[in-house]
Amino acid sequence: MAPGGKRQKRHWWLFAKLAFALGLVAYLFKSGKIDLESLLAIRRPLDVVIAQALWFLAFLVTVTRWHLLLHALGVESRFRDALRLSGLGLFFSQMIPGATGGDLVRGVQVARESPGRRPNAVLSVFLDRVLGLTALMTIGAVGVLFCPPSVRDHPLLQKLQWVLFSVLAAVLLGGAFLSSRRLWEGSRFLQWLTKLPGGSVIAKVTTALWAMRQRKRNLTAGLCLSGLAHALFVSAAIFLGRALTGEMPAPENYFYLVPLGQLAFSLPLTPGGTGVGQWAYEELFMAVGESRGGELGLLLQLTSVFWAVLGALALFHGGRGIRREWEAGSAPAPETSIQKE
Repeated sequence: MAPGGKRQKRHWWLFAKLAFALGLVAYLFKSGKIDLESLLAIRRPLDVVIAQALWFLAFLVTVTRWHLLLHALGVESRFRDALRLSGLGLFFSQMIPGATGGDLVRGVQVARESPGRRPNAVLSVFLDRVLGLTALMTIGAVGVLFCPPSVRDHPLLQKLQWVLFSVLAAVLLGGAFLSSRRLWEGSRFLQWLTKLPGGSVIAKVTTALWAMRQRKRNLTAGLCLSGLAHALFVSAAIFLGRALTGEMPAPENYFYLVPLGQLAFSLPLTPGGTGVGQWAYEELFMAVGESRGGELGLLLQLTSVFWAVLGALALFHGGRGIRREWEAGSAPAPETSIQKE
């Protein structure tokens, strides 16, 4: 297929996903699953402000986690650079299908700014996302233990529990396999991979992965930071829930349901998970007898959009100054080998 045809096909595919998202949102409003009057009649505006502060604090924690991973992989980066690129990824995550779509933009840009460490730079984005999703699923799995029996025994939530525990186990086992040098070093499979197009990149990525295995403190710190970030995010959701209903919701339900709702936002079905996330929140909260789940999902996404737009304005404010910094960050860097502790 010609390049123009591929580009046109991607545009039509994106248009179809956008139409699907708009159709889902229209259905949620028309069916009453999202009540516009409830959104406009926030009962506790101060709780919305507190939720914004908690959300932004959670975002800063995730930036700190990625900055830690960059340095662990030998990629020189200032915190302000990690903050800038994280803001860029957040902005594009609202337009690219799936809440993790902004990672693609972040990965491309950090690789561009680290030409001497491109495999490590891209790996840092991948590890950052894996640690984040692992912590999110762990919080959801722990939340199950504190939910009342009436919640755990719900047929829909029981199925989701099996899926949650199975995926979490697969991620942990997969991480142990990929980081095991005994399984990879000298194996015929790895030798075959390195002979494929891009095999040198595969070799560098596996070497970087082995190096990270020796930096268990960094991985442990990254996982702890991920847990803290998601705990702050769930706390922000609790305050938004109280702002909608005027009553303090059950925190144990939120620490179980919100991670599941965020996993739905991460599905690459619509731009930013729009429609899919709100529908998932509504169904999850209806299962435990709580109302305003769809509105909560919409408020959480609007919060992300709010901070994404602010981040984009801050990023591009200053014109030439920010462009000079961007170009300076893209200057070639000397090729160096991965140092092991």
